Amino acid sequence: MHKASRAGFTLVEVLLAATMGALLLAAAASSSGSFAETVAHLKADDTDKYESALARIDRDVRYAWSVDVPSRDRLLVTGPDGLLTQYHQVGSDLIVTRPDGSSGAIMTGLASFGFNADTQQRLRTVGSTTVAGLMGSLAAPGGSSAALLQLSGGNSLALSFMGSSNAGARSVAGTNDRISQWRLTSIELPLAAVGLGTVNFAIYPSSGPGRGDPRSGASALASWSLDLAALPLGSFTIRGGHVTYTPPGTLTAAAVPALALEPGVAYSLVVNFVGAGNLNLSVYGSTSRKDEVSRNGGGSWSALAGAIPFIVHGDATCTTTTATSVTTQVRTTLQSGGGDSHVGSACVFSQVLAPDPWLGVVPGEAPAGP
Repeated sequence: MHKASRAGFTLVEVLLAATMGALLLAAAASSSGSFAETVAHLKADDTDKYESALARIDRDVRYAWSVDVPSRDRLLVTGPDGLLTQYHQVGSDLIVTRPDGSSGAIMTGLASFGFNADTQQRLRTVGSTTVAGLMGSLAAPGGSSAALLQLSGGNSLALSFMGSSNAGARSVAGTNDRISQWRLTSIELPLAAVGLGTVNFAIYPSSGPGRGDPRSGASALASWSLDLAALPLGSFTIRGGHVTYTPPGTLTAAAVPALALEPGVAYSLVVNFVGAGNLNLSVYGSTSRKDEVSRNGGGSWSALAGAIPFIVHGDATCTTTTATSVTTQVRTTLQSGGGDSHVGSACVFSQVLAPDPWLGVVPGEAPAGP
């Protein structure tokens, strides 16, 4: 008689299966955990690459002397040493080119990237220029007619003038350029001649602003002469016993020496006559003046009763100010092939920390040396 077959598992078999199952689950869990850690590590590495690239660009921008973004795919950074570093795109790579010419990719496989800049207007002086202008002048008083003033041999006349140091707004509205030097070109006076002789001119430092007399003990800065015969004749009209003098047209008193004069400094033009005739000048009004004086021979200077109009022409050497747009902040966007975007931003300290518009530097300019 056969025994019936046994169904199910023995206790030993169940325990053995449970142990093996536990081992397999532990191995699977361990494998799964290692893979997750590896993926996380890879992602962290990928993120670090972007963050490192952005940190490198931000550092260069932050401590740059000047920055320029000529296009979205190009960044030019000039360091305090005046050397240029360039970031630019080649295909899907972000390339950096250092001042020594070495070049390499700091990021590869980019879907896109771009540079955006904020700008601010700065003022700069780009050198000097020379323009013709009026160094000094005195107009005839309105409502008065010309009277005759005659200088005979040995008599002198001194007129005060002073060139401005303000060149006015030239290329930037509201910003005045400065004059650093005047160069004398001509002097106009209403002169006329009677007889023969020589008119002598000389430029001296003045005793002070608004003072026509030359500084005591000073030497002439320049002198020149004009023959009396070269001057026009004034005309006289006699009506009812009254003599009226009509002065000649304005005269440019010869070609003056190329004399450099300082702005904001008073000078005296001294005129005297030597000869057998007379030097006639037009004088207007009768108010006593200290900026125009006369004297007889070697006597003291005395205020002139009336105004002799004159114009002093000169070439002014002045600064030239321009307005320049400079970069104050750069934002960098890097986009991976997977669509992730990484953004960095940095201010250009040399610009944002300079509140005075004249203190900013200009893209491509190196700092001034010691």
